[in-house]
Amino acid sequence: MAVLEQGNRTKLDEVLGVPVSDTYLDVTEAISGRITSFVTRASLPASGTYVITTACIGTSNAKLVLSQRKPGSAYAQVDFSEAFASAEPSSRTLDLHAGSVTVDVINLSPDGSTWGTGAFANVRITPWKPK
Repeated sequence: MAVLEQGNRTKLDEVLGVPVSDTYLDVTEAISGRITSFVTRASLPASGTYVITTACIGTSNAKLVLSQRKPGSAYAQVDFSEAFASAEPSSRTLDLHAGSVTVDVINLSPDGSTWGTGAFANVRITPWKPK
């Protein structure tokens, strides 16, 4: 199993390439076997448009759920959800506010076995730069 996981993680790193220097979040985690999701947080320095990039290897279908709450409010300022396929990075831009962002990545096609398929997913948040 370790060989399969390492192979999937290596493929994911190859597909994504090296993150840019001003990346605010770059997390790769297993989403297979008993662990079919992960939650992570980032702190953004300023309000603005950000690029959210996701990719996965070892599963055919994953989901990104991103939320951001306004300080002092019980309601989400930003509540974004999107399924994404594996092998190729998928990017979208979102207007986010300065402060904490919570990101969930969920394997929508878990195989149910103890060890799974060795699937890994990555999520990155970088500032949007017009071309």
